[in-house]
Amino acid sequence: MSASFLNPSCNADILYEAPLDSLDDIDAFFRYNLNYLKGSMMTPVTEYRGARGDSTGLITRAPKAKIKKEAVEPVTGGEMWTWSNGFRVIFNRVEDAPALSYAFVFGTGYGSVEDLQRGEAGYFSDILALYETAGISGDDFYSMLAANGVELKGEVGPRSTVLKGTVLPSRLPLLLRSVLSLVNDSSPSLNRFQEYCEGERLRLASRRTASYRMERALFDAVHSEFPGSPYKDPALLQDGLLQKADRLLRGKVFPAASKGYLVISGDIDPFVLRKVLASYVGGFGPAPSSTAVPSGKFSLASGRKFLQGDLPARVCLYAECEYPLTGKTHYLSQAVGEAARRMAVQAAGPQARDVRVVCREEPWPQERLSLRISFALSGGNAKQVADDILQALGAAQGAVSKEDADAYKAMALSAAEASMKTPEGLNDLAIARYTYNKDYKTRYKENINSITPEDIAAALAALSGGTWAIWQGNGE
Repeated sequence: MSASFLNPSCNADILYEAPLDSLDDIDAFFRYNLNYLKGSMMTPVTEYRGARGDSTGLITRAPKAKIKKEAVEPVTGGEMWTWSNGFRVIFNRVEDAPALSYAFVFGTGYGSVEDLQRGEAGYFSDILALYETAGISGDDFYSMLAANGVELKGEVGPRSTVLKGTVLPSRLPLLLRSVLSLVNDSSPSLNRFQEYCEGERLRLASRRTASYRMERALFDAVHSEFPGSPYKDPALLQDGLLQKADRLLRGKVFPAASKGYLVISGDIDPFVLRKVLASYVGGFGPAPSSTAVPSGKFSLASGRKFLQGDLPARVCLYAECEYPLTGKTHYLSQAVGEAARRMAVQAAGPQARDVRVVCREEPWPQERLSLRISFALSGGNAKQVADDILQALGAAQGAVSKEDADAYKAMALSAAEASMKTPEGLNDLAIARYTYNKDYKTRYKENINSITPEDIAAALAALSGGTWAIWQGNGE
């Protein structure tokens, strides 16, 4: 009996069902189909009719794996299962979630590329999406998945390569087969890459990517040496880039997949989840011996740089400074961003419209804070307005009131607690812990409540004394 028996109208289901030996228990079989029906009813799905791509070539079987260790995951409070091949799964049940949110995290990223050039790293995620998988082109592979209720996106970062998205419980076997096939049976397409290069050169030169070009110019200006820049350089779109990305993906990332982990959150019976996983996670084969990961060349430039261009027609100030990142800093950065926005508005006065501020943690390769302030100039001199804002940030000591700090903390607490109730938020907490060794959950209320006006002012002062790049767009 197949899992499609209870839903004979789904003609393609027989291609995606969990192998019967993963549902060899009547209770498990019943629970699997209950989740199938629940997922089908909660989220409409366009049935795959074979128009694009064919899943029959995907891996259908893998060595059977068993759980060798079970534990409570200390950050999220979920379950952690370590399988016989070393692969780990972190599961958090979130009742009534419409779909499962997941992330396969493989512990190698572009930071391990020894000959990386500035402007290459931003392309690696795009190149991964071009890979042929089990004989299916990249475009058809992702279209087939999307048509069947599986969202899958690959992100190659500095420390890890992540495959993430959402999936209906009933489509979990299809997701697992697809990820196993991508890891074990994929290859780059030179023709598709060359087509991508032609289109991407045009896109990066177009008017609609003006803000991206500005951000890249600002980022490069504050770093005297940093080949790990996440921004793309069109001059590096050459065939050699494809080979370099492939040496990373098929040479380092995929062979070490069993050293990675899966975080998955949503409304599915953990018993059913484990039974389905047991039929697939063994396909992440034994990892090769580990190799040293380069720390990445990195140094901040000094002083301030003033840049001019045409578009976007805005003024943008960007800064970075070295700063230790802790559980408290994670929430402090949110307060710093809001305080910086208010100070920028007050310092610039009517000369600045539409003021936008983002403060972020930058964990790799050196811990630091970044701050971006942008606005539309409405009269006045851009350099003078920028100087006024920087002077206000540097004189923040005593300028942040207790009432303002309390308001910032309330906002941070509300955002944190809302995020921790979502599947995506729980996954992010686990990834922060197991990829960046950061715990943002334990004592989070204490960390937020301990933020003082002096803490906010000190962070603003550190940014004020950091490396700055200032952009003025003329709008021509």
